[in-house]
Amino acid sequence: MNGFLSMIPHTLPAWLGAGAAAGGGFGIIKWAFEYVGGRMDKRADRLDADTRFVIDQLRAELARVSGRLDRAEGEILDLREQLAECQHKHAEAEAKVMQLEARQQGYSEARDRAQTILAAERIADRAKRET
Repeated sequence: MNGFLSMIPHTLPAWLGAGAAAGGGFGIIKWAFEYVGGRMDKRADRLDADTRFVIDQLRAELARVSGRLDRAEGEILDLREQLAECQHKHAEAEAKVMQLEARQQGYSEARDRAQTILAAERIADRAKRET
């Protein structure tokens, strides 16, 4: 035992140096990992912020496009109603035109008959005068 205790004063500084070196090395390595990890966390935070910004912008764009789509669908419905109304009015106008054409054709035929009757009466009057 005496030999062991006599070694302590000679080896103590070496052991203290080795312990300090090991502790310091461990501390430096730990600091390096925390530094790099902290930088990675900051980078991840920036990426998260950028991602949140992009997502917010996309949501806003989606809301704008959705609003435009709703307005366009409303306008399409209005235009379809107006088109149906125009088609109905057009059909009524075509029916009226056909009716007027038929009436005009009837008047034409009546006029032709009247002219034929007048011509026949004139011929009959001439024949009476000549006889």
